[in-house]
Order: sequence, then structure tokens, then C-alpha cells
Amino acid sequence: MRKRGPGFALVVGLGFLLAVGGLGGVSAPASADQGDGGGIGISVDIPGATPTPGVGDGGSGASSGGGSTPSDTPSDVAGTGPTPTPTAPATTGGSNGPLNVGGLSARFVPDLNPGHGTIVATIAVHNGSSTAFAPKARFTLTNSFGTTIADSGLIAGPTIQPGKTAQLTQRLDGVGQWTFVTAHATITPPAVLDGHTMKPVLRDTLVFAFPWVGAVSIVLMAGAAAIIVVVRSSLGLGLVAAGAGA
Repeated sequence: MRKRGPGFALVVGLGFLLAVGGLGGVSAPASADQGDGGGIGISVDIPGATPTPGVGDGGSGASSGGGSTPSDTPSDVAGTGPTPTPTAPATTGGSNGPLNVGGLSARFVPDLNPGHGTIVATIAVHNGSSTAFAPKARFTLTNSFGTTIADSGLIAGPTIQPGKTAQLTQRLDGVGQWTFVTAHATITPPAVLDGHTMKPVLRDTLVFAFPWVGAVSIVLMAGAAAIIVVVRSSLGLGLVAAGAGA
């Protein structure tokens, strides 16, 4: 048998080191379901290769496992949309609880009698409570000096059911020839309504009452003045003509 020298031992030692280093780079598969149906899966780590985050089954960050990418806009900030329509004001409540009284409307009805003439006043009362009630009302008229010229006295209105509105109308006579009069209406509800302490509600309106007697008088006086001017002019021309003929 041929005797081997030190060179042979050196070669064998280098081969052993290379074999151990090669086996150190071989790793067993993490799970059996990464390979083919029955084969052995082998993966080799390549030095210097850096895995891209978020790519693959085990990557961090956004992955294919259903993770969501964060947005720069906070989730609680509403997007741009149509401006909401303002809600209509409720028909109940207010400074006098569930009682709502509309504005007073009035119209003038002339009369051939110069001392008469009528104002017809109308007002709406809404029941915003859960209890039916019958309001009381009083209508008055005052002239330009604040003197009362007509008064209806306290009258009982109709019973108003919850959520309903009633119209109260009253005729006031004795307008006469006052050109401007003021109509007043005072609505008195029950003292307590649905726990609210109620108080009377006052409404006013200014009414123009055509003074037909005064208007007719002005027209008659203007007509009479025109007739006088015409007559005087005619008489003056006649006297001038008579003097010229003489």
C-alpha cells in the first residue's frame, strides 16, 4: 500500500470543512405543507438578500392576508356631502308654552250711514298641547287718539282639539269716519296647560277705513268751486262784450 504524505491530509481536511459549511446552509422546511404533495422541501438562505416587507405570507406591514393600508384622513372626519336641509321650527312651545297665536287680520266694510262702518277682525289660535281647551277672546277698536270706539267684551271661543287650529272672527261696529283705526285682540287660554303657566296674548293691527263722507264732501266742494270759476268767467266775458258794443 502506497504511503500518503502530508499533502493528502491537507486536502482531506479542506474537503471536510467545505462539507460542514455546505450542510450548515441547508435548513429543513418549517412545515410539511410548503412542498409538493410528498416530497421534501428545501430552502437555501442566500446571504445579503433582504426580504421585501409586506411581500409573502409572513411579511410585516401590508400583506396579502387582508391587512389594510392606513389612510392620511382620519376615519371620523365626514366627507363632503350635501348640506342638510334646516329643520322647520316646531309649531308648539315658544314663550307661552303650547299656545300659538297668529297675527291679527282686519278689513273695513263701509256703510251708507256715516256714523257706522264695520271692522271684521280674524285671528288664528293653535293648540300645541295634548289637552283640548276653549280660549276666551276680546276684540276692541281704538281711534287715532287711543280712545276705544268699539268693544266686543269677553267672548268664548270654540273648543280646540290637540294639534288643531281654530279661526276666531268678530265684527266691530262704529268705525264712523275715522280714517285710521287700530284693531286689538286679546286671547286668554286656561291658567295652566300641560304644566305650563299660561298668560294672555295680545295682537294689534292698523286698519285704513275710507272716510267716504269726507271724500264726497271734498269732491262736491271742488266741483262747486269749478262751477263758480266758470260762471264768473262767463259773466266777465259777457260784461266785456256788452261794454264794447255800447
